Formats: sequence, C-alpha cells, structure tokens
Amino acid sequence: MAINASLHLTWPGGPLRGTAQLPASKSEANRALILQALAGGGTLGNLSDAHDTQR
Repeated sequence: MAINASLHLTWPGGPLRGTAQLPASKSEANRALILQALAGGGTLGNLSDAHDTQR
C-alpha cells in the first residue's frame, strides 16, 4: 500500500523540490497485509520492520 502526497514549500530563494521516504507505520502495514490476504494476493512495499509485521 503506497500513499502518494505532495507538499508545496517556498522560500525567498525560490521553490524547493525533492522527495522524502516516510517511515513505514506498523499499524498501516498490518492492515495492508490483511487486505492483501483478503484480496487473494498483490504486492506491498515499504512495510514496517516490526517483528510481527515481518512474520
């Protein structure tokens, strides 16, 4: 499950551009895994490194 969002930042020198990878949420990862199982498969990325999520 990936969530794409953008944020517009400006400063006196002009617009800032870049990307940031946010840390994975354990609760969101566990919900995504349940939805993946109910859907019969699929690919998930950026899952939490928590032990229960990895198992």
